[in-house]
Amino acid sequence: MTEYNEKTEDNFSRQIKPVLYNTAKDGSGTWYFPVVDADGNMVVGAGTALIGKVGIDQTTPGTTNGVRVTFGGAVYENEDTATADTARRFETASTKLRDVIIQISGYGQLFGTATNQRYLLDVGDTWNLKKVDISTLYFKNATAGQNGVVNIIGVRE
Repeated sequence: MTEYNEKTEDNFSRQIKPVLYNTAKDGSGTWYFPVVDADGNMVVGAGTALIGKVGIDQTTPGTTNGVRVTFGGAVYENEDTATADTARRFETASTKLRDVIIQISGYGQLFGTATNQRYLLDVGDTWNLKKVDISTLYFKNATAGQNGVVNIIGVRE
């Protein structure tokens, strides 16, 4: 291997540790220095570039050709008006939603689990939930005899 007796300091007397790479795993191939710009940053050419075993292919559709945004899930919307002071829920079967908004009108409602409803939402309040199975969400009148209305809108999973 050829020895290089080049300067190992920059103009500010900082030590330079050159990076070398070889065309063969065992080092028997050609040795290369990376190409750097005036600031010492490695330069990678435009287009498809391979760096080691990591590749960026922007020419073959369906591989790594950008990020594809897909939309899915139908809108779920429902309203429930209390007719008694007992705990109730919108759905008895599993109904998984995301980006859920719950809004109260009429009278306040208490929300929680099947056994405890403690979270108060008053008239005009909204509650945003990122992801929830609304069949697990129970609610009831905050004050006996004051039948409130609960509106839920979200996106089905």
